[in-house]
Amino acid sequence: MTMYVPSFRSISKISKWVVNWCVAAIIIALIYSIFQSYEIIQYLSDNLISLSILAVDSIIGTIYGIVGIILLILTLYWFYRATKNAHQFGAKEITSPVMAVIWWFIPILEIWKPYQIAQQIWRASNPQIIFSNGTEWKNSPSSKNIKLWWFLGLLSIFVVFVGLIIGIQDVGLQYYLDPQQMEQVSPVSNKITFYTNVAGILSNMILIISRIFFIRMIKDIFVWQEIKSGRSI
Repeated sequence: MTMYVPSFRSISKISKWVVNWCVAAIIIALIYSIFQSYEIIQYLSDNLISLSILAVDSIIGTIYGIVGIILLILTLYWFYRATKNAHQFGAKEITSPVMAVIWWFIPILEIWKPYQIAQQIWRASNPQIIFSNGTEWKNSPSSKNIKLWWFLGLLSIFVVFVGLIIGIQDVGLQYYLDPQQMEQVSPVSNKITFYTNVAGILSNMILIISRIFFIRMIKDIFVWQEIKSGRSI
């Protein structure tokens, strides 16, 4: 169902930016994972990771982090614009555009509120939904893509956390068994790096799949909003 919405602002450009930076993040994640695999092989063969390798790891990690920050900023702006369009369509009882951004930074609630907002945008943007009282979007089915995107994203964070905990506990256990090992800072730090690399590779693979579902969500909502506004794609 199309409708003419004078105040509607297309999310075409911001959607393309988000998708492009998602692709960039996926490529860097693959490169980073390959490099981490090399570090693991070096550690298993020599029980040591050279400083030059760790330096390159730091550079790649920094680039990966910068891309992640840029992607987050673009994603927050996308959520703001997409939520604002949902309101312009006439949807009621959904999060305000400002809160669609703020919820990402509120401890505990950030675990599920952005997911709920994404589902609200998805359901309110459905071109098949005709608004009369503004709450008809509640009868629209939720998106499996969004569920998978969010679940896998949380899982990737959990994997990194578990890997770090296991590494610290293992090093701590070795300290009690042989306190003299703690005098050798390099082997200890290398061991923690080994565990974080293993967890990092698994986390990156999960996160890559998560971002693929995120890209699908971005594209679908963009298309739906264009159709609902009466614009041609």
